[in-house]
Amino acid sequence: MYDTAVPKNLKRTQEWFSSIISMPLIDFQTLRERTRRGGLTEEESKLMIRPTDRLAPHKRIELYAQQYWWRLIKVAHEGFPTLKALLGADEFNQKILVPYLDESPPTHWSLSRLGENLHEWILANMRGEEWQLYSDLALLDATFNRIIRAGELPSITDLNVSQEKILTTPLLLQPKVALLRFPYDILSFRSALLDDKPKASPQRGEERFFILARGQDFLIGWKELLRSEWLLLETFKVAQTLDKKMESLEEVDLEVIAPNIQSWFGQWTSNNWITLES
Repeated sequence: MYDTAVPKNLKRTQEWFSSIISMPLIDFQTLRERTRRGGLTEEESKLMIRPTDRLAPHKRIELYAQQYWWRLIKVAHEGFPTLKALLGADEFNQKILVPYLDESPPTHWSLSRLGENLHEWILANMRGEEWQLYSDLALLDATFNRIIRAGELPSITDLNVSQEKILTTPLLLQPKVALLRFPYDILSFRSALLDDKPKASPQRGEERFFILARGQDFLIGWKELLRSEWLLLETFKVAQTLDKKMESLEEVDLEVIAPNIQSWFGQWTSNNWITLES
């Protein structure tokens, strides 16, 4: 919503400036001849920017556009290393990044959140079986990015509470933990790509269940889980007592959970995947 306290001339200048620098550059260097509204970039620039002894108005704003795009591309390459490794930098830029950033320029002050919805954009705008893989890899990279900056609640071990309190207090998944499911072993595929040991694209099959978690060393590890264990952990996204969580599961999963719940719970607490609601 427009803040009426902001002078209208300043608002118009800011909107024009934003529209110019966010236009994709030609070869990541040069402003396009025409603006988004269809006007001549060089002529519009003369109305908005003063020249210097060395630079014409459109060349002055071109410097800002270059820094804008160079910075976004660098951050995206760092944030989505799997797609970059799979496609190569140039193809990643042209096929995905430039169209995405042109349509969905960043709106958050922190570029660490750049591309949070890239996987959704890929599915909405691209076609073909390979785009599902690209979307899944984008989701995977975005999840790694989110986990690395996520907070961490006190561990159950540090809280030093009794077993009775654990059973009667709502339990939660730690913010530094994520649960993902894919119809292939995409985590191993990602690891191979990033280790520069490319392998054939994974073939779709039965659904696989994974947990990702940040350790004390700030490295992110992952593990494939049984479906029943994954489904039980998924209930920890909502604060409920353990007995309430069990009620939401199907009988076929409860038959697997029952003989394993004690050892699973010990692993979850020692790995600090879950905590108590404060």
